[in-house]
Amino acid sequence: MANRSASDNSVTLHIDQPEPGVVQIILRVGADVVAQEDVAYHGPVDNLLLTAVDNLFKRHRVDRFALKSVELGQGIDKNSSLYRIVTSFAAAVAVASEGP
Repeated sequence: MANRSASDNSVTLHIDQPEPGVVQIILRVGADVVAQEDVAYHGPVDNLLLTAVDNLFKRHRVDRFALKSVELGQGIDKNSSLYRIVTSFAAAVAVASEGP
């Protein structure tokens, strides 16, 4: 697979929780779904989420600096720690996308 960059299309990361104890990560470049991974967890999810996202980008050779948006799925409870972690991650991506 060729190395993908920002010039290919915008990169979007969709994070959802289809069931308790499972985080679903979908990586899209433009309209194409490049990868989808369900990650089971027991306990703290912050490091697991960051590691899973990093590995997904590496495995599919997508330039992590091309990431322009993070979407939260409907399955994430707005009162949960996962919601706060994903919204913080999304805010960091937004700031990084704006540049200096």
